[in-house]
Amino acid sequence: MRNTTIVLRSGMLALCLAAGVGRAQYLEAQIPTGESPQQVFWNPTSNKVYVSNEQDGTVTVIDGATNQVRATIAVADYPLLICHNSVLNKIYVSSWDSNRINVIDGEADTLIRKIAVSGCPMFMTFNATLNKLYVARIDNDNIAVIDGVTDEVIKSISVRSPLHLLWVPSTNRVLCYTFGGVADTVKAIDCMTDEVVTLLPVPTLGGLRWCFNLVNGLAYLPLRTDICAISADGDSIVAQVPVDLGGLGSLGVIPRLNKLYCLYGNLYAIDCATNTISCSLYVGGEQVVCDSARLKVYCGDSYQNGVHIVDARADTLIKTITFGTSPDAICWNATNSRAYVADYRDNVVYIVRDTSTAVAEPGMTVTVGRLQGATMTRGPLFVSEHCGADLYSATGQRVAVLHEGRNSINRLPPGTYFVRAAGRGEIYKVILTR
Repeated sequence: MRNTTIVLRSGMLALCLAAGVGRAQYLEAQIPTGESPQQVFWNPTSNKVYVSNEQDGTVTVIDGATNQVRATIAVADYPLLICHNSVLNKIYVSSWDSNRINVIDGEADTLIRKIAVSGCPMFMTFNATLNKLYVARIDNDNIAVIDGVTDEVIKSISVRSPLHLLWVPSTNRVLCYTFGGVADTVKAIDCMTDEVVTLLPVPTLGGLRWCFNLVNGLAYLPLRTDICAISADGDSIVAQVPVDLGGLGSLGVIPRLNKLYCLYGNLYAIDCATNTISCSLYVGGEQVVCDSARLKVYCGDSYQNGVHIVDARADTLIKTITFGTSPDAICWNATNSRAYVADYRDNVVYIVRDTSTAVAEPGMTVTVGRLQGATMTRGPLFVSEHCGADLYSATGQRVAVLHEGRNSINRLPPGTYFVRAAGRGEIYKVILTR
């Protein structure tokens, strides 16, 4: 396999894809889990959903296509957060009170090993370019760096009170929000040297979640009284969006609309072109995921017991589906159009299905005769022209905006994709493997 350079030229396109819109969302199933499910996580490589069951030390594995439980894996006590190694298809689960990182084979659904990581390991992020896992050790004031091949701790980075982590592919840096009481900061780590290279004070407390917008290349961090838009280098605050979150809001992004959503009772829609609030809608809940294909937003609500579904084009509530006792953590399966909501009191995962038609890109066309052959790659993609390019799935949905230079595509599932220049250009076929 090799890195792929896409050289873009002008050209004409001919076959139009139709669009359709529907509202067919419904509660499809409920799947029993272990005791106190805490996080649900979709693995796009294997199309499986992983559920960390905190009180009985297990991980439930659900088949994303059939809704069947494939395995229940015993791990170290108190599993909590989940992260995916998209290079080797491994699942990492942090057991914070056991000081372990559990490593699960994403194909075989078996426990590979338990990595000893002291200091209450919790928040994680994976660097797909260098195949490294970064783990915040809250009690030890450092970040552990784990080799994705050997599953060994290869370095510890001194960072006071590290919390949530975000890997930024465009700069190959990890951004870390650190809780310092009066002086909270964002620290940027150069992943080549694994050294802290910048320190950025942030104005208010919060910062338990991150979100990166590929369209404008900014990282978003929810704080107590605003959302900070931070440069990909982590060295400057580009904008502050005033909201009342208490630092607890969760984030989701719809690249096609260049919109960010933040949920903490109110659902705030943020125009990322101007970094201003375009809409504020009370729906309830604290956990949000986005369906970029159908332009929907799903809000998990543990207070009103259920999920609220919002149309992202109009920013209007289109449906509320009630279920459970304490539904909270939520993830989205983009392959089968399903939202998975964990209920930590009922010990189940509720599955909400959307059977409406995906919204096609306006004007998206494909001419098979103009394909410049197929290139097989594991990524990344290199774009040579200043105009940038768009990456489309085989169904004609835009899945990424490609910029000049290196573009990581490791978050995407294997399959066939097409590249074309922004607004013009011949079509190039890319087959993504693992």
